Amino acid sequence: MAELAIGWLVAALAGAIVALLYFAGLWWTVQRVADARYPVALLAASFVLRAGLAVGALWLIMQGDVWRMLVALGAFLIVRAVVLWRVRPSLREGRTGARGQ
Repeated sequence: MAELAIGWLVAALAGAIVALLYFAGLWWTVQRVADARYPVALLAASFVLRAGLAVGALWLIMQGDVWRMLVALGAFLIVRAVVLWRVRPSLREGRTGARGQ
């Protein structure tokens, strides 16, 4: 039982790290898109690279266990929620609706 719990904890930490790397890459892309010579190509390449790496990392984390994948994916989504909360002031202030108005 302890071995299972450790496996899930490792999967959760790995999923959180994958999410942090994914959103760091997104942030990097957004910062550079305005100055890019080909912004659409930058956005497309960034998405393909980030999505491919995230899916590949989650596949490695899974190790054939669906529950481990769900734990990692849950951690990814929790990190996503935290990142959104940090970068969108309207979410912190409790405003809802279109564009936080």
